[in-house]
Amino acid sequence: MVRRKVKREIKLVFFKILIISIVITAIVLLVLSIKNLLPLLRFGSEQKNSIIGAVSKVATVSDLSKALSDKNFIMESLVEGSSSGVIIGRIKDGARVYFSKNKEAKWQVLSLELILNKHTIDNKKPVFVDFRFEQPIVKF
Repeated sequence: MVRRKVKREIKLVFFKILIISIVITAIVLLVLSIKNLLPLLRFGSEQKNSIIGAVSKVATVSDLSKALSDKNFIMESLVEGSSSGVIIGRIKDGARVYFSKNKEAKWQVLSLELILNKHTIDNKKPVFVDFRFEQPIVKF
């Protein structure tokens, strides 16, 4: 009889410890998830340091030519296209590039640099790069 009571008491203590550890784990997980969500809810000066932000201004021919020269791209030509949202450029001995006026110039030039570097490593030479759409289009 005493043995059964001892077993029962041991089971109750074990069950209580199990319940307490589950509750503590749930609280810790809740606190951590709230801590990770807080930066998303903050407004003001901390939001200025975020990686993703609104496009500051649209691209112009002068912005693109400055950004291209900063990255040492030699362009044969850089002119506004007949349609209102495009600037057409031609890299010396390279691809024809359609830049969008609706996207930031520096972003487009950095993307062009990444595309050309990747395809140089892959030993491919792009003939056409188009930034007018959501994802750049590259033709070989």
